Order: sequence, then C-alpha cells, then structure tokens
Amino acid sequence: ELITKSLLDEMKKNKIEKIKIAGISGVKATPAIMEREIGLKNVVEAEKNIELKQLVNGELTVADGYAKGKGLLSRYPDINAMWCANDLIAEGAVKAAYKKEKLIGNDIFISGLNWSKRGIEMVSTKEMTATVGGHFTIGGFVIVMINDYEKGVDFISEGKELRLNCFDIINQENV
Repeated sequence: ELITKSLLDEMKKNKIEKIKIAGISGVKATPAIMEREIGLKNVVEAEKNIELKQLVNGELTVADGYAKGKGLLSRYPDINAMWCANDLIAEGAVKAAYKKEKLIGNDIFISGLNWSKRGIEMVSTKEMTATVGGHFTIGGFVIVMINDYEKGVDFISEGKELRLNCFDIINQENV
C-alpha cells in the first residue's frame, strides 16, 4: 500500500487528478509479492481517481523492469504512474520511461521497494518518487527476541502479541 500511496501523494502535490497506473510485480507465487499486489489493489479500490491499466508479473531485475516497462508504456502511452514491486524493477522502469521520452516527475511517477542504495540514489536525483522499505530491520527484532527468550522473557507466555510495522517511505522530503 505504501508504494501506491507514495505515488498518489506525489501526484497530488503536482496537481494530477486522474491517475493511470501500471504495475510491474515479481514472481506471482511468493507470499511477499502477493501481499504487495494486494496492497496495490486495496489502494486502487479505495481511491476513485485511480485506474489500474494492468499489473504484470516477472522477475525482480532491472532488465525485466526495463522490458516490462517498455511494453506497458507502448501498450498504455497515457499511464502516468508505474508501481514497481522492488527497486530493481523501478530502475528498469525508469530506463524504459527515458527510452519513451517520458519526463519523470512530470509525465510519469515511479516508486519501488527495498531501500536499496541505488533506489535511494534514484529518489535523491528525482528519478524515482519513493522507495519503501525497512523490512530488513525484522532481523534485529528477532535477535532481541532471542536474547530476551534466553534471559527468561517470553512475550507469548505473558499474553503479548508482536506486530511490527517496519515499513516506511523514503521520498524527496526525507531522502
């Protein structure tokens, strides 16, 4: 949802009212990809001004993002937002947008996920609207939980439930 919301927020700032979005996802059978796609669809269903042209699946690579991005831009030349399941796909989509002579941040807005070094660089140069991430911090939480458990602290036996909201957006305001 945050990938989609980052696109919407930036487009609203730029006074774009009718959002025509295409998505490039990853391998359909993976739980993380399925959850990302559900997030996209939830936001599209909740907003009246978004038209989802197509969501395609592929590999989580720059080359596939480029190929799928070029194909989507040819099929739907009027799209003004590209939702990408990760930063590598987004990097490929950016290259495809340049190839189709789209002005990023004006004609088209592109967001991804992972907080990768390259993704953050692309946000800072305004080639990407945003990158969503933070999920790698879960490993740190697990280490703390193991440490607590080894010291006799067990949140389950205390009737507590752990819910982590580890995702956040890096955009022009906080890059």
